[in-house]
Order: sequence, then structure tokens, then C-alpha cells
Amino acid sequence: MGTRIQDGGLLLQNFSPDEEPRQELTHIAQEYSNSPLPRLWSIDMEECFGDRLLRIDIQAADSELVKFDYDGEYRVYVREEDGLREMSSGEISEFYEKTKTNAEGRWESEIQRTEHLEFTPEQVNNDIPSAAFERAITRVPLEHSVVFGSGVVDDRLGKSLHFNLNTTPGRECSYEDVPWFLESASEHINANLERRLGYSIRVGDAQLMGKGIENLRQDIERLPELYQFIDELSNHSWRYGPVLSGYTKTEYGILWFELQKESETFNRWTSELLLPDIPFDSSDIEHFVDETESTSKYYAQRRGIHFVHLNGRKCGPLQNPTPVNIRSFDEGPNHVLVDNPFYDWPEVVHSQLDESLPEWCKRILPKISKIPFEVSGGYLEEEDQQFSLNYLDCAHVTGTHPTLLVDCSCWPGSSDVDSWVPE
Repeated sequence: MGTRIQDGGLLLQNFSPDEEPRQELTHIAQEYSNSPLPRLWSIDMEECFGDRLLRIDIQAADSELVKFDYDGEYRVYVREEDGLREMSSGEISEFYEKTKTNAEGRWESEIQRTEHLEFTPEQVNNDIPSAAFERAITRVPLEHSVVFGSGVVDDRLGKSLHFNLNTTPGRECSYEDVPWFLESASEHINANLERRLGYSIRVGDAQLMGKGIENLRQDIERLPELYQFIDELSNHSWRYGPVLSGYTKTEYGILWFELQKESETFNRWTSELLLPDIPFDSSDIEHFVDETESTSKYYAQRRGIHFVHLNGRKCGPLQNPTPVNIRSFDEGPNHVLVDNPFYDWPEVVHSQLDESLPEWCKRILPKISKIPFEVSGGYLEEEDQQFSLNYLDCAHVTGTHPTLLVDCSCWPGSSDVDSWVPE
């Protein structure tokens, strides 16, 4: 309370800081709800961007619906955006069916889906060299970008509701300004610019992938050379500048960005903070927004499936592993470039996946030819020749182009998969 919906976003306003509204709301909830709603909530005054908000956190009812006394008759309501509607009889039945399934231990969230997979990946015919420019190179769907960073799962983007804060700089930015933008994020919101920062440079359906701010600076300096190289690998003509995309973990959530040169005088930039919650102590974010001259002062709400976790279980060995340097590392590479185990959704994979897996995942992930997996458990040893899928997490964002944010890991070990892959 102290917010309103404007232009599809959550605009912050001010709310009286006295205690009466909180006391009155608590009384109403106890008096008119059955079972009493306060058993599921906490209510506090908070400050955000200098405004006072009355914050009410309500847990999802997992065993019994909360009914509200409306003119002497108890009814069940569903909140939609900033309004309410009465729950249908079909939805009520569905709730209790899910509750029954949950009690039996079989219910999985509609929002965050984990798929345990058992299969042997097949070899992929790939026509892109694997060692050019000391970076991982792959083929992706035309006009889709894929960024391999780390930390997607840590930020609980699978929640049914999360918040996006537009952080697009208020001035015209070029590729050379990207490190400045990220350094500001590092200073104010603790953005991790080394291991967790992943980026890609795409032209058409071919892209080069790297990690770490120093590699990013190096690749931006040689961007004309990279553009020519990637353009020759692409199967499609491309009349724009390269698409530079990236993401990294911050103290508050995930920061992602995309920059593309569209003409000699115009670059298109998109960047956002994806947050699992509104950060009420927002002074750090305010400083970041102010320094980058971003104009957004409100959080947009997002609902639906935004996160998928594919968990490998005895999935191995991955095909054609090649050690690659995609970030600066004195001790050597800790990534291997392998055939995408989900390429073209092999029948054995398709049979194990839930049909409700989101379309963006089924549309983009199966079209990537090669994936750089971070090797779990340390660095590569000379005798490491076999690798098995550990996990692959992905989230979906849309700027100028749809972009898949990926965090993936593999296990090193012998060819005897059962002996070394953890359950």
C-alpha cells in the first residue's frame, strides 16, 4: 500500500507512517476471514526510494483456502494485478486436488520446475571451429542470444512473482561504455564481474562467448575483428552491428544487458535488474540508477514461468569435450565446450520432459550447437576425458532480441558413470 499501477509498472507513492492502518487491517483480517488471514502474513512499514510503504507479505495457502465474509457469506477471492475477482468452482476444486497431491509428495510448483534426466547425449554435427579467438563459439537460433554466466538459480527467479527495474542509461551508450556501466554496478550493487559475469557477441546465428570483465574489455577492443570473424561463420546475412549481451549476479538479483548498433547514429540498449523482491533498503540501487542516469523509478511486476532447472542424473558422457578459455585464468581453463545434450530434443530427452515446459525453453535451448560447461569441483586435470551433466539452469528475458540466461555445470570423471555421478 503506497503504490499504484501505471503504464504496466508498479509506481511508488507515499503512505502515512502512523500505526492505525496496520492495526485496522489486522483487525479486519481477523474478524472477516476464515481461517484467519493473519496466520499467513506479516505486516510492516518500509521505506523505498524515499517513500513510505505499508508492506504486507502473505504466504500462499497450501492446505486450506482463506474465505472472506462478504455481506454475511464467505467467499474466496483471487487477486489479479491491483484488482480482485471471485474464485470459480473449478479453481477451488483444482486447489484441493493440488493440496491432495502435495500431501502425497508428488506436487511440483507450476513456477519453478525441476526435471531429473537420464540419457546418453548424441554427437552433434557442428561446422563452427571450437578454438578460434580462445573463446567458446557456438551456433544459436537466428535473432536469439544465449549468455552463459552463473548464479541464476541463486536468485529464486522461479518465484511466481518477481520485479524488474529498468536500468537503461539515460544517455546514448556505445560498446565501449559497457565496462563503465558494469563497474558502476559493481561499486553500488556488488555486481560480480569475474566468475559470474557471462557475455556473448552474436552476429546472425553464430556467437562467441566469454566470462569476466577483463575478457570483455579485450573483446570490445578487438570488436571489428571479431565481428568480421563471426559474420563469416554465420549462415545468415546481418546488416546490424554485433549483439553484445551479458548478465551477472548482484547483491539484489540478476543484472542483464543487451546492446546492438542499429545504424551509424543509433545504438539500442536494454538492461534490467531482475529481483525476487522489492529491496526496501534501496539506497545502493538509487546510487546505481543515479550514476548511470537511468530514468526508471518503479518496479514492473512479472508472473509466470521464468526459470527452468534441468538436473542431470547419470547423464553421460557428454560428447566432444574440448577445454576452452572463456575467461582469464592463470591456472588454465575450467570450462569444456561440448555438444549440446539437448540439441533438437532427442527422443529420450523429450520423453522425460514435462509437456508444460515453457515454449521459450523448447524453442531456444534445443537449437544451440555447443555449450561451454563449467567443470564442477575445481580445474581440469590432464586425465579428464569424460564429463557428465550436473545441471543446467536457464531464465528468459527479452530486449531487442529474446535472450536465454544460462548457468550450467558438468562433472569430470571416468567412463563408468555410475561410479562417480552423485545421486
